[in-house]
Amino acid sequence: MTGKKKGAASLLVRHCEAAGHTQPIHKVHCIIHQESLCSKSANLTDVMSVVVKVVNSILFRSLNHRQFQALTDEVNAHYGDLLYFCEVRWLSHGAMLSRVCDLQQEIATFLRQKNLPGADIFF
Repeated sequence: MTGKKKGAASLLVRHCEAAGHTQPIHKVHCIIHQESLCSKSANLTDVMSVVVKVVNSILFRSLNHRQFQALTDEVNAHYGDLLYFCEVRWLSHGAMLSRVCDLQQEIATFLRQKNLPGADIFF
């Protein structure tokens, strides 16, 4: 797709140049591959370790998990639960972090109510 001579993007650029179009055309690699490359190059270990620790403290104990689900139902949160993190699947990084960002206030409230560590991180 992005080969220098025979890739679809290169052929499109040459066709546009031949037709007289002067606007630059930027070649972009596949979005999924970009996310994969970014996740490998970005060092998120500090962030992930804190977030995984907090999520596991909520999900690991069934009482905490049920109480957190009740809290999200009570405040009509967009999501009713958190996601576990799976080290093997790189897409789970983004899914878990997205869910944690969406439930940031609920997580902070729950951690403060239960006096669990990490509540100050979510303010």
